[in-house]
Amino acid sequence: MTVQALEKIIIAGIELKLSISTEPLRPLLEEKGVKFTPTDSRCWRGYVGTWELKDNSLYLIDFNGRLRHREVKLKDLSHEESTSPVKAVWFSGKLKIHVGNVTHQHIGAGYYPIYPEELVVEIDKGNVTSILHKEFHFELVKVPSLLIEEDNYEYKVVSEDILKVTKDEMINLIEGYFIRQWKPQLEQISFILQYLHTYPKALSDLKIKDLITPQELYKQQEEWIWLYSKYKGMEKDFFRPYWIPIQRNGYDYFIDMSDSNFPIIEAFFEYFDEPYHWEKKILFESITTLMLSDEDKINLKQYRVDKIIEKYCKYLF
Repeated sequence: MTVQALEKIIIAGIELKLSISTEPLRPLLEEKGVKFTPTDSRCWRGYVGTWELKDNSLYLIDFNGRLRHREVKLKDLSHEESTSPVKAVWFSGKLKIHVGNVTHQHIGAGYYPIYPEELVVEIDKGNVTSILHKEFHFELVKVPSLLIEEDNYEYKVVSEDILKVTKDEMINLIEGYFIRQWKPQLEQISFILQYLHTYPKALSDLKIKDLITPQELYKQQEEWIWLYSKYKGMEKDFFRPYWIPIQRNGYDYFIDMSDSNFPIIEAFFEYFDEPYHWEKKILFESITTLMLSDEDKINLKQYRVDKIIEKYCKYLF
């Protein structure tokens, strides 16, 4: 059996996956008598939604599905604008949310990823009423096979630890998972910061002040995730939790750790053109360019001037 596409849920700005058994949209579809057409063997539901828990409520924030020969978007499920989140007032039940990296592949009647932890969020008409955190303990057990002579071995849950948690405790747990998830990239960036601190002239030429140290990296990222979770509107849409603010004071320059080249991004607010909005400029497509700038004899002062001209040239001509 093909692994099914899981729906997404965002909590504190961090994207997680809903369990395959959790379908918050089903009550609304059954009420309206709507049945979506499966797009392929990876999505027998025929649709994928993106949800968000915020302000103690569940919202549908994005949607893609197909009814016969036409696509269905979020705006088709609501009388509001397509960019507006839709509160899931039709849903009462349990949201089962995967936490942690896939640890085992369960092979038996189907092929499923197994996650070490789970959040169970009780919802009443779109409102959060309680949260449980489950931690599973697995054991490898032998399962006789009717199709082949050799026995199959599967990981089964033999016990689980269950703890009732508050909203803040849930967010702390998810932030900790995020840090563990990105640990390889954070370790690489730690070495990058250590290297950059050996070239203060390069940072001075670029006017990048108060570069964080490797020792400050993890705390800096935890604080950024917390701040990002508080953002709303255009800031929430623009910034990303996997950007690392590289200055102690201010949020002008970031390293994007979702890109293996670790580009340096400059974020700035565009107030010359309406509607006002945030923009980003790539200062360096790859961190390697900056790290080798001395060896490659790059004039960083001129490089910075060129980037400023590039940034504002549309207002000059």
